[in-house]
Amino acid sequence: MNFRLFLLSLLFVVGHSMLPPCGKDFFYSDVTDKCYFFSAECAKFGEAEKLCKEMNANLTAIRSKAENEVVYDLSQLNFPPEERHFWIGSRVALTDPPQYVWLTGEDFGFHRIYEPFNCLEERCVAGSLSRNQWLATKCEECFHFVCEAKREVITCPSGYSYFNKTNACYKYVADAADWEHHEKKCVEDSGHLASIHSLEETDFILGLLENTTYKFWLGAKAAEHPDFQWTDNSLWDFTNWLPGKLERKPPTCLYMYGNKVFDESVKGKWNEGPCDETFPTICKYMGIEKTDEKDENGAEFLFY
Repeated sequence: MNFRLFLLSLLFVVGHSMLPPCGKDFFYSDVTDKCYFFSAECAKFGEAEKLCKEMNANLTAIRSKAENEVVYDLSQLNFPPEERHFWIGSRVALTDPPQYVWLTGEDFGFHRIYEPFNCLEERCVAGSLSRNQWLATKCEECFHFVCEAKREVITCPSGYSYFNKTNACYKYVADAADWEHHEKKCVEDSGHLASIHSLEETDFILGLLENTTYKFWLGAKAAEHPDFQWTDNSLWDFTNWLPGKLERKPPTCLYMYGNKVFDESVKGKWNEGPCDETFPTICKYMGIEKTDEKDENGAEFLFY
């Protein structure tokens, strides 16, 4: 496995706060902002498209070089090493002259066709796992396939801001209060004090703060032992401690330095302190409302 594939594989570590909403067994790519399903079994082209439809998806359409790289790399990760080809959502329309079309009805602009259409029997398009190119072949071939679905549309509660990298909504609470009080209020909003899992999430949260914020509570507490845990039960997979911070005896609660700091290098760093101190906070809401997004290009083709 090459280094790029290794990095992609790290995206699939299970952690509910890390992945935007996709259907069961789908993978999310923030490069394309789409969800992908990689079949465990092979199917004929028409059967593959039918199976995708049953999951409210389509065989994938590939619109750019970047999107092609995502599909190709993820296909190499998810399909058996002996597999040579996989179905994508394109076929040959028998117009005069014949032309390639996407099943979604989108324009067939970008492509990686390396074997041109040359007979009526070869009407369905497959990707090559060895060449990162596409070819027209017989629709009756049994290949693995890639389904594509749109990320579900998110609605945040009033007063919250949405961050697509974490699929979560956030609200800055300016009132200073102790840790327990803020956690209780966040729970009343069906959320928790914020957990943080990356520098990107850190930067997003800093952007929500007032410029006068020096310290604010995060959603972790060390109660009876020095190990912190997030109150939303997400993975403890990222830390950003202030260098040289002092260890304190439990119980202690986690806070972060905000925008009003004397040294920019301190901004966004973590520290721990007595839970009865009073700071502002950030609530994080994971129980998002999901609505269906209609596909404006929902053209449909039948295969016999």
